[in-house]
Amino acid sequence: MRFKEKSSSYIHWILLSIFFGYQFLLRSSVGTFTNEIRQTFHLDSEQFANLAVYTMLTYSILQIPFGILLDKVGIRRVILPSLAFCIIGQYLFTHAASYSMALLGRIILGIGCVPGYIGVIKLIVECFPEKSSLFIGISSSFGVLFTAAGNPIIKWISLHYNTWFASSHCMIYTGIVLLITCFLLLHPKQTVVMSQTDTNNLGERIKSVFFNYKIYICALFVIGTNIIAMVFADLWAPSFLHTKYSISELCAVSYTQLIYTGCIIGTLVLCVLFNGINKILLGIRLSLLMMLFVLSFLAYGNPSWPVFYLPIALFLLGFFGSADVLAFSCGASMSTPKTAGMTASLINSLGMVGEPILQWVMGKVLKMNWDGTVNASGLQLYSTANYETALGIFIKLTIGVFIIACCYRVKKHTQVMDSAY
Repeated sequence: MRFKEKSSSYIHWILLSIFFGYQFLLRSSVGTFTNEIRQTFHLDSEQFANLAVYTMLTYSILQIPFGILLDKVGIRRVILPSLAFCIIGQYLFTHAASYSMALLGRIILGIGCVPGYIGVIKLIVECFPEKSSLFIGISSSFGVLFTAAGNPIIKWISLHYNTWFASSHCMIYTGIVLLITCFLLLHPKQTVVMSQTDTNNLGERIKSVFFNYKIYICALFVIGTNIIAMVFADLWAPSFLHTKYSISELCAVSYTQLIYTGCIIGTLVLCVLFNGINKILLGIRLSLLMMLFVLSFLAYGNPSWPVFYLPIALFLLGFFGSADVLAFSCGASMSTPKTAGMTASLINSLGMVGEPILQWVMGKVLKMNWDGTVNASGLQLYSTANYETALGIFIKLTIGVFIIACCYRVKKHTQVMDSAY
């Protein structure tokens, strides 16, 4: 029986890890079809950025409510409806007759994506508590790997069938298969739900986390590393690379996947190299410094430099951008086992709020500096100078977070007080 329960736990973990990767791909896929989607809905840069902004705002705002819901009713009752929301949202977005309907589809998609990360973390903490760091690291890497492998595939499908709708339909069908599989194999018997005592003390538990300013600094570390790398990779990297370095769109998409590849490897390597609160802070500072160099190279580097510098820089951006796992570890080191979940949810929520804000800022800066150039279809075209100005915002933010990281200190035994217990 023990072996059977353990095998079931592994199956559940694999399914939820696949769901995490699937929703990650859905959220980021708009960046793979930047020009196609803008052409379909006749969007300028700000309107296009809003497709990602609305999804990420929904995803971010609902993190903590969904975390409580997972504890209250269990994983199965949250994951199955969420998968259905992902499928419905992607379908509405794909077949939207107007920009407003497309935004509605992206909002519904954002709702479905909410429990992707926190759901797999809850399962890991329940089923593999003694190896939670390892399993969380593997799941995080798998989510990025799913996206890194999936984006070139859906781009190839769109080129083969000469429409991005074909790729979107493939993602919808994948979601339906995953939903049926989870319905058949994801059972509720191992899920721990919230007791009445836990419910009564919930307010105190929330207060002990929300009033700790150091948790917010950890969230800032997440924004300064992974969020900056992902905003660039998810939305504007292919267009920027195509414009500045005069490479084909397919090549630009393939190069962009090196950011995700770096993230996959960095997630595991950085966790092994920087263990312990003092080393974690060292790893965060080093990663921020390296990101500063890489972003400066991408923004202001000479396009005539040897081409092999570009994939190396993109890989390093993803590698050091994965230092958000160190930020989560830093937050976990300040929490007790009874506040660790809430701490992680708050850091993740704040970090995710930063993503749509940065996406909106980049789209706004591009639009403000647009020189009026359009293609034959009337689509706004942005110059290398426009992209350099927008990336300059990221560079300034990285400098600010790096300064905070250098001044930041955490005592070895600092913890979030669990006043509810």
